[in-house]
Amino acid sequence: MAKIEEEAMNIPDDVEQHLNLGLNPVAAWRRHAGLTQAVLADKVGITQAAIARIESGPTGTGRDDTLTRIAKVLGAPLAHINPPAKTPAERIRKAIDNSADAKTERLFQPASSRR
Repeated sequence: MAKIEEEAMNIPDDVEQHLNLGLNPVAAWRRHAGLTQAVLADKVGITQAAIARIESGPTGTGRDDTLTRIAKVLGAPLAHINPPAKTPAERIRKAIDNSADAKTERLFQPASSRR
C-alpha cells in the first residue's frame, strides 16, 4: 500500500485536476502527455476504438497487459491506470476484461452466438 501512496504523490497538477473532475485516469494522463487517442493506440498497439472504450469505462477497464503498456507509454504509475481490484465485483469485471481480444478490447463471442 505504501508504494501506491508514494506514487500518488507524483501526480502532475493537471492530471489531478482531471481526475477530480471525474475523468478516467487513462484520459487524464493521455491529455497530460499531449497525445490523441489515435496516437496512443498506435504506440500501444491497439485500436483507437479500444482506447475510447477504456477511457469511457471505470478506472481499470481493459486487459491488464494493455493497461500496463498504456501506463508505460504515458509515463504514469500503473497503480493509477490499473489499481488492484478490491471487491468481488471488481475482480469479476477484471476477469471478463482479461478475456477480451488484445487488439480491440472487445469481448470474445462464443462461436454459437455468431451468425
